[in-house]
Amino acid sequence: MHSIERNIKLDKRGAEKRKEEEWEYDTPERLKPAKEQRRRRRKLKMKIKVYLQMLKEEVEKKKVSVRFLDIEATLIVVVHEQKLKEFLAGGGKQGEFKCNELDIELSIINPLWSIFNKDLVFILVHHGVSHHYTLVMIHNRDRCFYHLNSMLPPRKDYSTDTNIHFKNAMGVVKHIMVFVKRVYDSTIYPLSQELDPEEWRENYGEQDSQGIEVDGYLMTSVKEKRTRRGMLDQNIYQARY
Repeated sequence: MHSIERNIKLDKRGAEKRKEEEWEYDTPERLKPAKEQRRRRRKLKMKIKVYLQMLKEEVEKKKVSVRFLDIEATLIVVVHEQKLKEFLAGGGKQGEFKCNELDIELSIINPLWSIFNKDLVFILVHHGVSHHYTLVMIHNRDRCFYHLNSMLPPRKDYSTDTNIHFKNAMGVVKHIMVFVKRVYDSTIYPLSQELDPEEWRENYGEQDSQGIEVDGYLMTSVKEKRTRRGMLDQNIYQARY
């Protein structure tokens, strides 16, 4: 009798938890009360902090170098790609779309200069419409990208064409490859003023209707030099991930 009651209580708790998770992940932010949104954002940030610490500890046990990119950085990319999709659907041309390029430069491209050379780079992907996040992993040892998603549907129902989490992750990878191409281009197109590309790189600090513009040059740090040299030695652009 007691075991039956216990099972009923567990089933009820499980049902309540599933209902809460479905509401959290499936309800658009604009339909959630502001107070509830703030509470859930704080809860998410705490979960992410704990998760990343556990992930870092586990990875470091395997004696590999690892770095992380901030989750808010990918939200900028997701919004950019969503607006691009709407622009193209409305009859716009790919090369004419300009939106958030400078934000992407500052939040994605710039940090990669210092962390891309690590064995593993973990990038949390914020999907905008819910508190669910997934993980893109740059695996420089295997020379590939991985996308980790705890909410994948059953294999029979899965399609990369309809899975929004996978599409958003591919949007992030697209902008990572912009960074990779830029490093490669530095070996072909010399910087103005005959600056040594080993010591200097372009700084994109302005944006107009035509997109981002070079706003001077930055002296590369020791980490950035190491990243550039490692990427070129491994021929990452020509032998793509």
